[in-house]
Amino acid sequence: MSNNKDVINNKEKKPDKKNISKRLKYNSYSSVVIVVLIAIAVVLNMVVSMSVDKFGLKADLTPTNVFEISDKTKELLKTVDKKINIYSLTNSGFSYTGYLDDELANIMNNIDVYIGNYQAQNSNISFQEVYVNSNPAFAEKYTSKGENISIGSLIVECGDKYKMIDTNTYFKRGSESGDTYMQLEQLLTSAIAYVISDRTYDIAFTTGHNENTDAVEALKSVYGIENYNCCDIDLASGEISENICTIVISNPSMDFTDEELAKLDEYFKGGNNLMLFMDVTDVTLPNLYSYLSEWGIAVNNDMVVEGDTTKFSKNTPNVIIGTPSGESSITAPIKNSNVYFPYARSITVTSVPSVTTEVLYQTSDSAYAKTNLHSGKPEKEEDDKSGQFTLCTLSNRQLYVEKNTVNAKLFVCASTDAAVLAAQEGANKQFVINAANSINNRSESVTIEAKQINKTPTFELAQSQSDLIKGIVIYIIPLIIIFIGLIVWLKRKQA
Repeated sequence: MSNNKDVINNKEKKPDKKNISKRLKYNSYSSVVIVVLIAIAVVLNMVVSMSVDKFGLKADLTPTNVFEISDKTKELLKTVDKKINIYSLTNSGFSYTGYLDDELANIMNNIDVYIGNYQAQNSNISFQEVYVNSNPAFAEKYTSKGENISIGSLIVECGDKYKMIDTNTYFKRGSESGDTYMQLEQLLTSAIAYVISDRTYDIAFTTGHNENTDAVEALKSVYGIENYNCCDIDLASGEISENICTIVISNPSMDFTDEELAKLDEYFKGGNNLMLFMDVTDVTLPNLYSYLSEWGIAVNNDMVVEGDTTKFSKNTPNVIIGTPSGESSITAPIKNSNVYFPYARSITVTSVPSVTTEVLYQTSDSAYAKTNLHSGKPEKEEDDKSGQFTLCTLSNRQLYVEKNTVNAKLFVCASTDAAVLAAQEGANKQFVINAANSINNRSESVTIEAKQINKTPTFELAQSQSDLIKGIVIYIIPLIIIFIGLIVWLKRKQA
């Protein structure tokens, strides 16, 4: 009987409209919260995507931040007011994976990401991948000018002026450490500086006197990246082009003729420059030495040995760390760095009318110069001279040409190996760059140090990056969830 009564009572019980209303209210509120959170996520994703496109806000997780660009590049890009097109030559579906080490392949496969950093700094810069196999007309435009088109190369173009960057120059290995360095930023930034400049600089290297080819190749590699057009010149058989602003003589072992030196005289009348690198040798060059004396310069037939143990390298007193003299535009930027002068000769400077000579680098006053190059004894001998010796000079000569005054410059370095070392990253590289820029009164050159590429996983996080992500995942996100849950709970309790 009681069961039937319960059934009757249950049938007669009506739904509680107030509870239904509460449930509908809570469900609606939860739905609104979910919709709002989704909307926030979508908007945040859109903002981040727009920021990446417009401001280049991408995280570089490579160990040495190879995808980042330097402040020097950013400063240059601020000055770009011309349209610049950057083309990457490739083929559809091509990938470097399997052809290069993982680190290098990652960089090459994401070259668009790297150049995107340049685009983010200046809207005048555009980027386009060109599929060479399906667009032969594009390649023909450059091959007709003698350019070698290769997959992976970049072309930087502004109007009718362009610079091609060969893929084989993106990376280089240290001659001693064997480490791999990326110099793509130097190449790309220099190319941009080149195409927007109204002037070109040509450097010619003399041939025909058994010049030191190691020094020539090192200097060409450095100056080429710095946007100097490098070429060879045979003074015996050719004329000096008016486009050549600097001639380089690299430790000749055969003398120059009177006719060749006469061409140099005419060349100097154009307000041009000469760079001379000499080495320890018992070869005599009377014509060249006589010509240098007109500038008040004598390169002595000796070998300088440093006596101060803090001024030479690796227990080798012949590998001298030069001491800067004064605040030259060549030495001042690297005054706190070691510039090496291996197996150097000494230079004597004398006073000559219309010539002003500045000593750039010298030894300490504990050095001595060995006059007997065949003695075989490293220690100081009776005939050796002691004192402070000059290693590098810069002379300025005033010439009067058709009632006008022109200035010609002569840079002399008494160590050819100082130029050979320029092929490596370090102060010697900056030293020869500063020398060329100074004598050519060039200020727009931008020098950027190559970045070492570590053989570690490409996306290995730095400690600071790891701590940030851990903080977001472990603390921030849970706190947001707890905060939202607390609001929902309070709302339900108050209802």
